[in-house]
Amino acid sequence: MHPASNTTAQGSVLLLTLVVTGLIAMVSLSFGATVESRVDVAREEAAALRTELAAQSALEWTRRQLALNPEWAGTSEDFLLNKELRLYFKINRLEGESSAWEQTEVDFDLEGFENRAKSRLTAKVNVDPGDPLRSAALSVLGGNFRGRNLAMDGDLLVLDKPGLLWHPLRSNETSPQSECHFQRIRLPDGSRTNGRPWIAAPPMPTPVVEMSRLDINGCALRSAETAFLRPQERRITQPVHSPAWDLDVWRNPRVDAQIFEGLNVLRNTTLRRTAVFVLEPGKELVLENVKLLGGAVIWGTSDHSPHGPARNRVILRGKNIIGSLESGPALLAPCAEIRTSGGRHHLEGVSLWHSASQLRRLSSKGLCIVLGGIEEARDCSFTWNEDVAANGPEGLSFFGGLPEVDVVGVRESTVFSDAHSGNVYKESFTHQDY
Repeated sequence: MHPASNTTAQGSVLLLTLVVTGLIAMVSLSFGATVESRVDVAREEAAALRTELAAQSALEWTRRQLALNPEWAGTSEDFLLNKELRLYFKINRLEGESSAWEQTEVDFDLEGFENRAKSRLTAKVNVDPGDPLRSAALSVLGGNFRGRNLAMDGDLLVLDKPGLLWHPLRSNETSPQSECHFQRIRLPDGSRTNGRPWIAAPPMPTPVVEMSRLDINGCALRSAETAFLRPQERRITQPVHSPAWDLDVWRNPRVDAQIFEGLNVLRNTTLRRTAVFVLEPGKELVLENVKLLGGAVIWGTSDHSPHGPARNRVILRGKNIIGSLESGPALLAPCAEIRTSGGRHHLEGVSLWHSASQLRRLSSKGLCIVLGGIEEARDCSFTWNEDVAANGPEGLSFFGGLPEVDVVGVRESTVFSDAHSGNVYKESFTHQDY
């Protein structure tokens, strides 16, 4: 037996080195491919997450825009969500019914996308335009509005261009059904049925609107095209239906109300029940230093036109507190003009007036609706309250409720594409009912 030569030993070492090097190279290639694959998966997941968030942002944007405009058609161009990520979304309203005042169900195509992925949602949305009067702290529906140094915590609605106002059909009026808007009443089972009809209000002169030093935390909704309060101002295009009233329910004796027949002055009085005043046509009522915690109702006929002169006048003097957020009514006077004469006056609940003039240092919390105009309101504040808006007082009927935008269902798809070639290589679908 011969000992191994140096040449043979060197050959064995070289062979072993080649084998080990090959194994290391194979492991390195395999590890590199695994890392690259994992990086691609991570990139896909990150891209999918970003585009899904963009699509969800588009859905939330759609809900907000529909709450402002029930006939909103979508974005006219791609909306940049994040400049650094080049993340966009776009929204298209699909063909279907549309209404500015009736409840409808509409479909939207929403996309969130970047250069690597795209997420698409097809959403079915139930849109109830609601009653814009329930969403505003102050509404002026049919006359001039002159105000200075006013604070508004909520929306301000001013119909300063004729054509949008509708009023409830009165007993002395007739109109074909085809020309009516019917109140939608929600039944206990969730369905809806037609209620009383509203008709277009008669043409009125274009009112004068003069506002200065207006501090508004909300939107100024106006029907005219001129803008005074950018960027808070928005043009309203949907019909506005003035409330209907039947105050006869307050004339009958009831435990929660005290009726005053023919009383023209009430001073230094505290009353927890609702104060109901029945006045002769043309008479004035003076309320001075009173606390009417159950609110006040100035009786008037249901057929009294807000476009004519007021039936009565109410003058607030001294320091008055009228209404509370628990009771509902504040100062219901759809047939009376409201004035102040010195002092301070605080209203809580729903107020409905024929018109107003010379308002000074008056604060309203809840809803305040003026069927006619307001002349010279100064140093006043109006605050919107959701609980009051959702629950109107007895004897008052709104055309609709608060606006509602509900997502009924969503179908989602995510598409990935090669960043260089643009070829689609993966797609997934999910569906969710809301």
